[in-house]
Amino acid sequence: MKRTITLLLGLLIGSSLFSQGIKFDHITFKEALVKAKLENKMIFMDCYTSWCGPCKKMAKQEFTKSNVGEYFNSNFVCLKVDMEKGEGVDLKKRFNVKGFPTLLYIDCKGEIVSTRVGAVVAEVLISDGKSALNPDDKLEILAAKYEKGDRDNKLVIKYIDHLLKNQMFDLLNIVATNFIDSLSNEDLFVLENFECFLKLGTEFNSDKHKFVKNNKDKFILLTDKLVVKGFLIKTFFSYLRELSKGTDKEKLDLYVADFKQEFSDKIYIPFIGDVYRDFYNTNNQYDNWIDECEKNLEYYEIEEVSRYCNSCLYYSGEITSNPIFLKSERTTDLIIKWADRALPYSKNPEQVFGFLAYYYKIIGNKKEAISNVNESIKVCIDKNGKFFEELEKMKKEIEDM
Repeated sequence: MKRTITLLLGLLIGSSLFSQGIKFDHITFKEALVKAKLENKMIFMDCYTSWCGPCKKMAKQEFTKSNVGEYFNSNFVCLKVDMEKGEGVDLKKRFNVKGFPTLLYIDCKGEIVSTRVGAVVAEVLISDGKSALNPDDKLEILAAKYEKGDRDNKLVIKYIDHLLKNQMFDLLNIVATNFIDSLSNEDLFVLENFECFLKLGTEFNSDKHKFVKNNKDKFILLTDKLVVKGFLIKTFFSYLRELSKGTDKEKLDLYVADFKQEFSDKIYIPFIGDVYRDFYNTNNQYDNWIDECEKNLEYYEIEEVSRYCNSCLYYSGEITSNPIFLKSERTTDLIIKWADRALPYSKNPEQVFGFLAYYYKIIGNKKEAISNVNESIKVCIDKNGKFFEELEKMKKEIEDM
């Protein structure tokens, strides 16, 4: 009986560990190499920073999933390293980490086997892990075969996936363009071709874009309605963004009208608003830009409160980064109004006060800057018992004004 209880406890403890997701070892990189060699495993290293939003999201939502924990705890020595602290500073240089999060798969000799730059969902994370453990599925091997002229469809698609993971965009542009050009329109009805095509995208009104649009019912049967609709929206919207960087308002209005006719859901209202904000920003039409900001905020306040506060701060940040907008007499009142409107909705009021401190600092209002940075620090201490180094640094800069 005692043995049975012990076994059950062991199973429960093991199950509990997996249910908690990835179990990251609190050891140095050198110690991880030793452990990896002893256990005949690779190292999975999450390269993050304290300020990286996608890093925090992955840590909270993906690394904690039981299927991710089960796979990675069984197959890797798992390490989490802040790239701006301790040995992370040297590791960042050693492995040429430039974006966050960067997920590295490293052999026991300390050599990179595979890399993923950017946040991903659990399914992609596990797929990346399996790819790293497959000796034939390596970037260097795929690249060598491709350079020798191998254009096998599966090899090229795998190669493209690796280039995407590593954000090797210059080479990706060449390989992807050649691959897409090699496909006939009918070839897109092959699922693996279409999935790769969706990842790469195409220009609005290109031959293949029009083919997918004109045959969307067939492609929905091949994949999913949301997938096909998402592709069409993304392609159209990318073109609207392109137009928003120009000066032709009449042409922009024409294509926005077409977009609204094709995609009438009200959830696209703020996206259209962002297109016009970009246009007015590009053309220094400050009053029109403010009007679009206000329209978006009205929408968020009614339909999507979670984005309301962030949008208030984001729009204020755009003002402070544009010298022309910053000189306007409307700026101070506008930023204060948006901050006041954001506070009741904000889960992090210290961010609102911190932004106001920064704004008053750049316009030279020392008194208000000090008041707001102190309020931000107070909220941080009340919530967490401490405050960020950035706030302390900003307070020192304000005091030295």
